[in-house]
Amino acid sequence: MSLLDLQRAIYHLSTAGEQAGQATDPATALSRLIELSRSEVLAELPAIQLQLELDPHESELIERGDVAGMYRYGVHPNLIRNFAGVFGIDYLACYREAGL
Repeated sequence: MSLLDLQRAIYHLSTAGEQAGQATDPATALSRLIELSRSEVLAELPAIQLQLELDPHESELIERGDVAGMYRYGVHPNLIRNFAGVFGIDYLACYREAGL
């Protein structure tokens, strides 16, 4: 629903370790992250705020690994770079292909 939620999801996917980051594709990792965010265990830990409200377009950007779309949407380039590194996406080639 907001750029903040999208960036928060991308950050967690890039740093979540075995909870989400071990997935080989962004779609599976996002699914695991959403499942984790709804966990009752996390709800009891106020220090961890992992409430993600992504609209379908934002979810699709992550699931497809559309780094050029993320850039156009306004996601910080460092978050994109880290996300691309985790999932083996050549973000510079994607930028060139998209004319960025």
